[in-house]
Amino acid sequence: MTHSDLLAAMLAPSVAGDTLEARRIFIRGLVLDIVIGVHAHEQVRTQQVAIDVDLYLSPVPPPRRDALEEVLNYEEVRDAVRQIAFRERFKLLESLAERVAAECLANFGVTGVRIAIEKLEIFEDAKGVGFELIRFKST
Repeated sequence: MTHSDLLAAMLAPSVAGDTLEARRIFIRGLVLDIVIGVHAHEQVRTQQVAIDVDLYLSPVPPPRRDALEEVLNYEEVRDAVRQIAFRERFKLLESLAERVAAECLANFGVTGVRIAIEKLEIFEDAKGVGFELIRFKST
């Protein structure tokens, strides 16, 4: 996918048709204590990870009634991420990110995702280490 394709996926004609817009919901810094890692010592204790989720939405009219049913509920997204992280075992941040991205693309009606996962306690001289995945459905 080219940079132009990514931009086209993010920017879609608005409902009014005279502008381009991108809409997204996001979760920042969802901190979870999970078992993840390839080393033996990582498989016997939990460690903190911070997860960021950006979901790009198809153009939709703004909520008319200011009601939760009219929008994507980020609480449901948070619950899905937590369920994946706690119920499944991963060795790699990349694998966890792939699983979260697949869940979001399959079940939340979004056009694209950005998932960033960061281990917070790996190196004394680094705030964190991580992986980021950006994926859009092909048009």
